[in-house]
Amino acid sequence: MVTEKDIKNNESRATFAIRLLKKIERERENKQLDILELGTGDGELFSRLLDLKYNLYCIDVKIPKALKKYRIKKHDLNKGLPFEDNSFDVVIGLEVLEHLFNPFEMMKEIKRVLKSGG
Repeated sequence: MVTEKDIKNNESRATFAIRLLKKIERERENKQLDILELGTGDGELFSRLLDLKYNLYCIDVKIPKALKKYRIKKHDLNKGLPFEDNSFDVVIGLEVLEHLFNPFEMMKEIKRVLKSGG
């Protein structure tokens, strides 16, 4: 059961991620960032990132009906990332790694799809 405390924690993680993205954006002189969100879930972070006009790509094993109209790729993260090397400035995965069979392999995949300096 999801509690009110869980919701506040999720919101604070999303807020932290957005604050970090704004910092990266400033460091890169406001260049539009290519962002990959792993494990989009119910779309809490995704919906807030949409409003900020990033080049946003999302991936999850299940896509809720409310999010099907968006560009979210359905994919099992245990099978790696279906993207080319050096594709993203930022990869975000909030509460994802603990659900994978081999989180260390995913870390290698994240490194692979990140651009230099990502």
